[in-house]
Amino acid sequence: MLKKLASAMLMCATGLTSAAPPATVVPADMVKCDVRLNITDPDPKGLNVRAAPEVKPDNIVGVLKPDGEWTTVHIAGNQGEWFLIDGATTVDDKAPSGDRASFKGRGWVHRSKVGDIEIRPNDVLAAPQTGAKSLFSGTDPGKTPPFKVMACKGPFLQVQGPKISGWAREYCTNERTTCV
Repeated sequence: MLKKLASAMLMCATGLTSAAPPATVVPADMVKCDVRLNITDPDPKGLNVRAAPEVKPDNIVGVLKPDGEWTTVHIAGNQGEWFLIDGATTVDDKAPSGDRASFKGRGWVHRSKVGDIEIRPNDVLAAPQTGAKSLFSGTDPGKTPPFKVMACKGPFLQVQGPKISGWAREYCTNERTTCV
């Protein structure tokens, strides 16, 4: 008993506590999503996954480390400039199935840390709904300029391209192909 007490006192005195990470906050006005996107944070230490949609030193619930080909997150919601993820998978050819779970649970990542996506221009829609009008008005339907992801709603992404913005349900996140 004295050993356990001494160990606990030492951990507290040195700041080494085994406290559980903070609980993930899900705001009532969060927009629900169901999309997958790649993480492109260049930090070699990895991307912090946060308990709340804000940067604070005490709300980190995990880290997505760049230790495979690329990491894809499942986005379950968005709040402002933040995405709520509920898991991440890293593409890894050495893993038996070609990928492995790299984060389990829920947390928030900033939209600036997800990669641009490729979309055929005729897949940029006026609204986040099936059957919405295509905003494409060019002559090259196969060209895929990079689009920034701004938000999501259900299975749709709100995207911003060099000359056009709208919504998309069909998009490419595979880093080995051009998806055209």
